[in-house]
Amino acid sequence: MKRLTRVLVITSVLALLLTTSLSGAEMGEINCGETLSGEIAVVGQQDNWTFTASAGDRVLLSVMATSGALYPYVVVYAPDGSQEAGAYRHINQQMSQTGTYTVVIYDGDASYSDIWLDDIGGYNFTFVNLEGCSWPSISCDETVSGTIDAASDMDVWQFSASAGDRVLLTVMTTSGSLYPYVIVYAPDGSQEAGAYRHINQQMSQTGTYTVVIYDGDASYSDISLDDTGGYNFTFVNLESCSWPSISCDETVSGTIDAASDMDVWQFSASAGDRVLLTVMTT
Repeated sequence: MKRLTRVLVITSVLALLLTTSLSGAEMGEINCGETLSGEIAVVGQQDNWTFTASAGDRVLLSVMATSGALYPYVVVYAPDGSQEAGAYRHINQQMSQTGTYTVVIYDGDASYSDIWLDDIGGYNFTFVNLEGCSWPSISCDETVSGTIDAASDMDVWQFSASAGDRVLLTVMTTSGSLYPYVIVYAPDGSQEAGAYRHINQQMSQTGTYTVVIYDGDASYSDISLDDTGGYNFTFVNLESCSWPSISCDETVSGTIDAASDMDVWQFSASAGDRVLLTVMTT
């Protein structure tokens, strides 16, 4: 019995040492707007990535499985070693410090019953710093195109608006199985609005707003969030642009000539007026 006990103790120590050696794989630095790939290849492995940010920066991290049964959990550690944030697959955090942050990725519980946390698989990792990078802009009444071309990918656009402006945003798929989710961040970095495909919001601040687009859950069961595809994105500011007018008893024509396109018309009325509007496809 004594000999058996010694063998079991030694085996346990070896297993612990083996697990420790597998943890903390150094994956290197990820840059703003970049998507990189990694793999949790063995049970217990943890991948470590780094990025730099300044205090107050709004940072978005997305980690999506690309193979295997991996359900990635993401933990962010601040430059002083304290935990900054932790969540499954998505991190949305305003940074508390300036310096180099460490991101740790490992297998998590996919269904609140997957207690072994022993799944393996590949993943994509995307890092976005809303304040620390330059992003393309969209103008009022403009339609632009983009592509979510890999799991975890995020596209970022910017527009200008004033406090009180009524802004409409539409993002529609043009190819692939993408189901776009849209988030709008205010000039101070706070979240202004978020929804699938359509945003209708009165702006709270004056300045530059940031729009983030990525794949969402199309059917409340599409939990992989790894679909890709092209999209059109249209931005309308009802207050800051000029729009054509329509008069009483007038019929005008227009064309919705692309996915996500919106046409805007204006008319005058008094309180209490009964107004009838009809729009028919030609």
